Amino acid sequence: MNWKYLLIGIIALSACGTKQTEKTIAASLKPTLIHPLFFQDEVAAVINFPFWFNDSIIRNKNIESFELLTYGSSADEISNEKKFPKKSVHYHFNKNGHLVYIQQTNFSEGIIISHQTFEIIESNKPPYHGVKRLNNTYGIENRSYLIIPFRYKLNVLQFDNNQKGERLHYIANEKLSGALSVDSIASPTPNDWVIIGTPDRPIKRYRVRNKVSESAVTHYTYRAGNLPNTTANEDFPFNKKRTYNYSKNGLFSGYTDSTFIDNTFVTRNLNIVQYNKIGLPISILHKKDHVEGTAKYISKEIIRYNFFK
Repeated sequence: MNWKYLLIGIIALSACGTKQTEKTIAASLKPTLIHPLFFQDEVAAVINFPFWFNDSIIRNKNIESFELLTYGSSADEISNEKKFPKKSVHYHFNKNGHLVYIQQTNFSEGIIISHQTFEIIESNKPPYHGVKRLNNTYGIENRSYLIIPFRYKLNVLQFDNNQKGERLHYIANEKLSGALSVDSIASPTPNDWVIIGTPDRPIKRYRVRNKVSESAVTHYTYRAGNLPNTTANEDFPFNKKRTYNYSKNGLFSGYTDSTFIDNTFVTRNLNIVQYNKIGLPISILHKKDHVEGTAKYISKEIIRYNFFK
């Protein structure tokens, strides 16, 4: 037998098996109300691209709004539920399932310390949405991105965040991610962010200095479509990795954050999404484990729904 042909056959069968596995994974994953990347801070902070909520599910479930309540850390879940919330965010939708308003309130021991309302305005250049801040009580600075289009070019979409003095450069074609290509088509400054990929499916996010020196780099990998598998970034001396978890029936079930120093484990956060009987998320439980011998802490987010009558 010709061993060369046998080896080629084995490799071909292995490749077919890998592709079949990928197809099986893709077929088994199911859409959920909240997209997993909603929990990725640098993605969800850009509220001009509100892709995080599934409009089909919102329409089918007749959801008018939901409130996300965030509680502080405690030693156990029962103590956590007795606390005042730290933050409340209301997300309001129209009957088409599209996000139209965001109301964010911050508390200190049950007392309101800030409140902001944003109107989300659909544009003729999706996925971009305009955002109008309707109020901002107590003079608290808005920390979310409020960006405006700067320039739409063939290979890059550019948006300005005037509040932070930075520009976001979205380069969808991964083949143009080389340093010289990025500098040629985007000309980013050291304050800017370069995002390889699209707003709802970033592949790499970073800052660049002297055209070739990258910093604050985050890498994203995916299971299927824009459903994430992992994110990873270096924040010297720490290496941080997030793994997105999916249940056996294909639902997004949470994510695990791990922090290392020189490949030595430091902390792990286990974040669990819990669903009700009709498949809507109702809470996110955050469990933080430190190195051996350090206390564990639990924090919780609760989701409450209002429905169209």
